[in-house]
Amino acid sequence: MLLSEYINSLDKKNIENKDSKLYSFRSKLIKHLVNEGIPNKNIEEWKFFDTSLFSQNNWMIPNSEPNLSDEKKVKNNDIKITFKNGVFKSNLSNVSNKKDQVEIHSLKKYIINNPDILSKVYTDPKPFAENRISNSNDTRALSLVTLNALLKNDGVVIIIKKNANLPEFIEISHINDEEKNHLIINPYLLLVSEENSSAKILEVFYGSKENIWTNLVTQLYLEKNSTLDISRIQFNKNNGIRTSSLLCNLESYSKLSCFNFNEGNIRDDIRVNMMGNSSKCQINGIITAGKSISSDTYCKVTHSGKECSSNQNWRLISTDMGKSSVQGKIRVDKGASKSEGHFNSKTLLLGEKAKVEVKPELEILEDDIICSHGASIGELDKDALFYLQSRGIQLEEARKIILYAFIEQTLGKTKKIKDLVYLGFDNFFQETI
Repeated sequence: MLLSEYINSLDKKNIENKDSKLYSFRSKLIKHLVNEGIPNKNIEEWKFFDTSLFSQNNWMIPNSEPNLSDEKKVKNNDIKITFKNGVFKSNLSNVSNKKDQVEIHSLKKYIINNPDILSKVYTDPKPFAENRISNSNDTRALSLVTLNALLKNDGVVIIIKKNANLPEFIEISHINDEEKNHLIINPYLLLVSEENSSAKILEVFYGSKENIWTNLVTQLYLEKNSTLDISRIQFNKNNGIRTSSLLCNLESYSKLSCFNFNEGNIRDDIRVNMMGNSSKCQINGIITAGKSISSDTYCKVTHSGKECSSNQNWRLISTDMGKSSVQGKIRVDKGASKSEGHFNSKTLLLGEKAKVEVKPELEILEDDIICSHGASIGELDKDALFYLQSRGIQLEEARKIILYAFIEQTLGKTKKIKDLVYLGFDNFFQETI
């Protein structure tokens, strides 16, 4: 069925009757999607992304799950979770050696046995919507999250158990090799870090084919005093479209560290609700755009609890006719006293036709706070290039050194993350040098 036909049919008939535990919220989501439709540039949070990509093809909804039964299971010493063409593949996933600390479940089965988890699953756009100063609740920007909730075949629930300590990465891979054209696929992941737990996630998205649209939703729920470090590496070299939503809830004393690397036609939406007191959030990101690529990130951090702190640190690089953009918003609710929030972005433009859009925004409803934002845009430092060349370094290598130095501050110290990001930069360098 065409996506447009599916949306048009929703207001004419009720989607088939299903188990009330799983689908009791569908009518609310159906109403939201019918009313809002696919995002366009009239929506403030989407104004920097090339939304015409959504209307260039007649997108199809997959009819069935692909048959991948002949694939081998991963090694027992790996902590690995795999989605293929938007579908969780249990035969490519494994946490058997860490069952005492981490569990993986099918979303459908888990909801049946644990209906309370629905309080953490996306069933209503309002908790993540824009609360306008006019007191209106604007849910338009979340219609693709609602689409994911209605269309996903099944999702995955990952439970980091209470008091667990996982120093090694839990690796989550998204692989697309679908041969059909103009498909929209909808992977979904819910990760719950229970009280006093600590874990690291590495989520890697490999390139979509040219006529595939991946509409991903990842939800994170950090319970009291839990720590989660998530790195998301999004490779998208083959001109497919990826819309990615990361929705996070933080309870008291929890700590979230998030690193994002985006390459290709990607619209990334990150929303963090700091619900509890004394929670902390650090978000670092690198956004690249070459050729005629549109790579956009919207990142909103809401301080609702007292004494919370957040920091956003972005690096953007545009070359050729590419356009990179970031909207970084910090909202401090009334009563969230002694909160501290910061936004900073730096951009390099490598070409006369390259474009960048940066929009920092503060929305402060409390007096006793510290907040700041800053943005800078520039070109490669010609003096630095000259200096490196004067020391015998070729121009191409000199440009690489400066670009690596430009992103280094956001990368952290983990070699595995650095190696993946540098791999993503290899092709980008070929376009810019």
